[in-house]
Amino acid sequence: MNASIAHTRSRAQARSKGFSMIEVLVVTTMLAIVSLSLIGVFAYGFKLVSKTKQVTMATQVAQVQVERLRNTNYDAIPVVTGTPTALAATDYPFLFTSDGTCFLNNAQETVSVTPGIDERLKRLDVTITWNYQGQSMRKDLVTYIAKDGINRR
Repeated sequence: MNASIAHTRSRAQARSKGFSMIEVLVVTTMLAIVSLSLIGVFAYGFKLVSKTKQVTMATQVAQVQVERLRNTNYDAIPVVTGTPTALAATDYPFLFTSDGTCFLNNAQETVSVTPGIDERLKRLDVTITWNYQGQSMRKDLVTYIAKDGINRR
């Protein structure tokens, strides 16, 4: 009887010293599933960061154009319906690499100036379009330019 109790105890002690093969396989499978899920999340995150960077650059291009026109004499700003034009490295050097490649693929800008609600206002529409991974992207910026300038009374 004592021998059988000792044998049972030694088996229990042997089991408690390590993990069984089934336990190791279950944990390994769970880690693999979690790791694959995280890889997908990181891939999506990198894509989102890239897209956000491009939207930010397009917004910066539109803002540069708005500031150019705001710094122009009101009477010298013609009322025009814009046509799309390609972005130039001379106008937007921050948008191009040293080898002349534009960060925004097939980027174009359209600038339209139309009369505002009265003769002292002009409406300015700046649209930037580009391609991102086969998808057409667009950023619009709309503002008004006053004859009296900003915050003048």
